[in-house]
Amino acid sequence: MRCLPAVAAIVCGLCACHGTDPGSTPADAGTSSPGQCTATATAAAEVTGLGPFHVGYRKFPVTYQPPAGEPERTIMVNVWYPTNDTDGQGTVYLDLFNDDLSWENATPAPPLSGCGYPLIAYSHGYQGLGGGASHMMRYFASHGWVAVAPDHTNNTIRDNVEPNPTAIYFERSLDVSQSIDALTKFTAPDPLANKIATDKVLLVGHSFGVFTTWEMAGATFDVDRIRSNCHPGGAVHSGMCTEAELTEFGQSLRDPRIVAAIPMAGSMQREFFGDHGEDSVHIPLLQMTGSANDVGAYDQWDSLTGVDISWIDLAGGCHETFNLGSCNTLDTQLGFHVVDTYALAFARYHVLGDRDTTVTGIVNGEIPVSEIVTFKKR
Repeated sequence: MRCLPAVAAIVCGLCACHGTDPGSTPADAGTSSPGQCTATATAAAEVTGLGPFHVGYRKFPVTYQPPAGEPERTIMVNVWYPTNDTDGQGTVYLDLFNDDLSWENATPAPPLSGCGYPLIAYSHGYQGLGGGASHMMRYFASHGWVAVAPDHTNNTIRDNVEPNPTAIYFERSLDVSQSIDALTKFTAPDPLANKIATDKVLLVGHSFGVFTTWEMAGATFDVDRIRSNCHPGGAVHSGMCTEAELTEFGQSLRDPRIVAAIPMAGSMQREFFGDHGEDSVHIPLLQMTGSANDVGAYDQWDSLTGVDISWIDLAGGCHETFNLGSCNTLDTQLGFHVVDTYALAFARYHVLGDRDTTVTGIVNGEIPVSEIVTFKKR
């Protein structure tokens, strides 16, 4: 199912009326990577609290050519990173949401190891924004990670197109891949040039971003079922599919750089992935849901056989517990603490190979982060 955020509740109290400069743009140069990251990059701080760094932020546009005869596409890419600066100018996402803790164009702190900054990528929800889960992006950056999140053009709070074009279902994954690609194109004297480990990435998706997460993790599409839903009132919201679009769904959208994934506040859309689309997923996943937001995950759990997946369900958690906050059934900061702690432990375990006792205990469900959490693992 597709989950729409309660936009009015999100915007209330968070809006501003000014914007920011786009920041620097990566040059069109050859790609590079500092190589695989290891557990030594996590030695600076415990997993259950903020790390030792403040957070820098920048954004820049990326233009690329999608397949299936779609027009050229430009996305805005948001990037968070660690800094040792002690003060800075906050940012505003999409001229709407203030973030005083992400400092524009701050000086990057050196990576914690020679392997470079480990990387987390994020895909926002329907009518969302790349900065929607900035609490998690900052949390990771405070621990020495770089975080990247595109604004999914034509599907943000600013520019959403209704009904959703069919291409958005595969363009979202391309947006994320293109964002990761862009990080490899920074060139000297850019301080992030050749310092981001893009070969092993954690992917997180919220709401509609869960769809992005499953497809990039390797889930295959049921093209016949998609075709049968290409009509007004069907699961394909545009009501139509071109043969080129259906051909694209027949291709794998797996990005091999994604080595672990976290789908939050959403479930697989069987109308697209069919009854067994997850059978081709061979990376670990951590599903996150809230009891106040039934997104089909409870029914879905029993059907996910053969997948390396864990599940945390937060008592009182709502749809925005995993995004902007603003949940009247669970304290926002408690929700953020739980979500961010599990995400970082999962990332350190699966991306960095960190086998610290606390990290391992959280990932295996042996160390509870909070009494509000129900933990399951296959």
